[in-house]
Amino acid sequence: MARLERIDVVEGGALNETQDGYEVVRVAWVEELSGRADERLYNAVRAAGVPRYGDPHPSIPHLRVVQRSAAFEGGNDRVVVTLTYRVPQANEAPPSDPTGNTQPGIVRVGSTIQGAITQKDVYGEAIMVRHVFPDDHEEFPGRDITQGADVELSIPQLVLTETRRESATPANTARAYVGKVNQFACFGGAARTWLCTRIEGTTNDRGASYEVTYEFQYNEQTWDAVVVFRDPNTQRPVDEPVDGEGIKTVQVYSVANFAALGLSL
Repeated sequence: MARLERIDVVEGGALNETQDGYEVVRVAWVEELSGRADERLYNAVRAAGVPRYGDPHPSIPHLRVVQRSAAFEGGNDRVVVTLTYRVPQANEAPPSDPTGNTQPGIVRVGSTIQGAITQKDVYGEAIMVRHVFPDDHEEFPGRDITQGADVELSIPQLVLTETRRESATPANTARAYVGKVNQFACFGGAARTWLCTRIEGTTNDRGASYEVTYEFQYNEQTWDAVVVFRDPNTQRPVDEPVDGEGIKTVQVYSVANFAALGLSL
């Protein structure tokens, strides 16, 4: 059975710094191999203790295995496995392994501006305006009228994306998740605060694998909608609407269990 003899052999190890950051090369020796030559090389890279594609570097943050190569040394029963670490690019997102477990992908954090209309202030109180008409007003002489108000907001919102290599088309996943909100707390947010806005994949090997991007947008107030009763004549929100009757919060997006996607966000 293949056995990892040692790792971090000094000879062959290296560290380079480029415009994209650090690149580190580690070396591992694997012994007690059997089978044909190609089987021995294959078993060497899969030996217990040899880092897998996508595994993090043991001491340098953010670096992951992006390349592994194996070659015989000192006969046919010893293989040197060379491991290259760097910050992965999007097209180097690790694939799903044969057991179906998906390796961590490339995570990006951004933001966007979302337009919204509210009838409540930052403290949750209804926004009201008041006007006293003059006595000689033609339609409302001397009347003191209070009414609700609409306020347009531009709300900065967090956007998270993760890109990873997968072994199957994401078509079914997109149909199941895009346009839905999280059923349970996830990604550091409460239930219904994350909306899945995009799942798309591209392939350059005729469908053998796909580079899949997942995108989620965060709304701290949840993606539920607030509706308010309006005066039939003025179309303005009525004065002091009763919570649950004149003003309601309603769920308008279906929910899905985002944890089932196995993302590393």
